[in-house]
Amino acid sequence: MKFAGRELWLVVAAGVVLALLGTVWIVRAALTDWKTSTQTEKKVQDKLRLTKRTLSQREAVVSQLETLQRKLPRYGLDRDVTAEQMRTLDRMAQEQSFGLGQREPQMENTNGVVREVAIHSAWESDLNALTHFLYALQTQDVIFDVRRLTVSPASGAADRLKGSLVINSAYAVTEESVKTNTSRPGGTMIQTNKP
Repeated sequence: MKFAGRELWLVVAAGVVLALLGTVWIVRAALTDWKTSTQTEKKVQDKLRLTKRTLSQREAVVSQLETLQRKLPRYGLDRDVTAEQMRTLDRMAQEQSFGLGQREPQMENTNGVVREVAIHSAWESDLNALTHFLYALQTQDVIFDVRRLTVSPASGAADRLKGSLVINSAYAVTEESVKTNTSRPGGTMIQTNKP
């Protein structure tokens, strides 16, 4: 079979077009892979920078944690700390003329020697007393932390507010009482990791 000049050029042009299309298809797939790998590399580099920054701040964070743990009041396992914390809240509320309603302590969370109790309470007061009460809670170092606060106008008086709040109370148990807790009913042995 013989090709005329014009037919030969058409066959060559079709071959070149097919070669170009094949090249574009291969390059497009490689370009997509390259973009994906570049994005992955950028994410890994960002994660690496974050990890390095976190590790560089480790000593400061550990130091701050140790300082906060030293500030926590320490109690033995035989003390009813929840009742004592609730009395402290009552005293602070009375000092600030803050109307703290009935308090409901929740189950105690344990993390090593650190314990935390959430206390739910309704309240009714004016803005000034609320502000002073919240300030008094914050000045108690790490003992009290307001986790949730709802505020709405109270019915009847223009300057009265009402709402609810959740206050977490943190304290530590003495390590001696933790180690000797094996015979207490319902007690669990808590081990502390000290270097």
